[in-house]
Amino acid sequence: MRRMILLAPGVAPPWTEGRKKFVADLLATLETRGIATQVLNGMPSSSPPEMIFNALKSLRRRCATPSAVDAVIIFPYGAFRGFRGVINEWFLRRSRAFCASAGVRHIALFYSCAGLDLAELGKRHAPALAVGRQGEGMRAMHLGIRHTERRWLASSELRRLLFLCGYQHSTQRAIHDVLNERGLADLLDAGTTLAERGITLTIAIPFLRDQHMRERMRREIAARCPRLIVDLQGEISTNDLFASHDAFSFPYRNEHAVFVPTSLLEAISFGIPVVAADHVMYRDLTHSAVGPRCSLHRVGDPAHLASVVAGMQDSYGDSVVRANAAAIDVRGEWTLDNAVDELLGALMMSAE
Repeated sequence: MRRMILLAPGVAPPWTEGRKKFVADLLATLETRGIATQVLNGMPSSSPPEMIFNALKSLRRRCATPSAVDAVIIFPYGAFRGFRGVINEWFLRRSRAFCASAGVRHIALFYSCAGLDLAELGKRHAPALAVGRQGEGMRAMHLGIRHTERRWLASSELRRLLFLCGYQHSTQRAIHDVLNERGLADLLDAGTTLAERGITLTIAIPFLRDQHMRERMRREIAARCPRLIVDLQGEISTNDLFASHDAFSFPYRNEHAVFVPTSLLEAISFGIPVVAADHVMYRDLTHSAVGPRCSLHRVGDPAHLASVVAGMQDSYGDSVVRANAAAIDVRGEWTLDNAVDELLGALMMSAE
């Protein structure tokens, strides 16, 4: 296998979103294995339907050329509900049909999947790969990342808590999704307890470069936790942020069939103590054979989140020790080499 296509609509700079990072890192790792790899992104400046259509046209041209491609990895774009779901289902059917008619090996790779449960996903789209999950017709693979050599330097107490995500677009919908999907609302609603304990919060999101977005966020903070000291950051350097804080919070609300958040993996890899919503979708990451790798709270429960952060602060030394052990674990397990091995293995199985 020497020529591969990653069919991934929308994958282009800026590189702040997990799906984009994963595709780019897979490409680079595949090329180190001697596999000539190309991303077909569908011209991301166009609308999502046009982008998907453009990507499919490019794929059809490649598949029409004998010996131009040995394998195609299909990365669905967006959720599997509503109009986007219809487009995504069509995209998967058409891309598989093009590959099958050309005799090209192919497999779908789900970095995330919102709108279908795992059983339905396997029924409709097997054989496929899913990050961090396995089921009927679905083979699990690791989310590989480039683990930085830099590591978190232990703090002596929990005073600075970090929330971050990679949202770029300055829209009311983006604010809504950060609050109600990413779970920032729960963290802000826990803010009175955090303030009473002398904990401050940093919210780091690229869209906070926009003054109007900062003002909207300030209004949410004033309404939910006026006593909490909050620092808003629009310029994101993930490792610098991890290094300058005492703990990372990931209060994600929505449960999906597939989703291992890159930022959560990066935080655990860096070695910073983590408090996260306890979801099945990324339990392979947050749990090891001997127990949880981080502090976990009930999903969508601000009071329990506040209680877990308070407990982390009271036994902070134990949290630091656990975070260091977790970092060693994930740096050996959640690697790009493992991800590529699993990808190539699944392609060989799909051809049998």
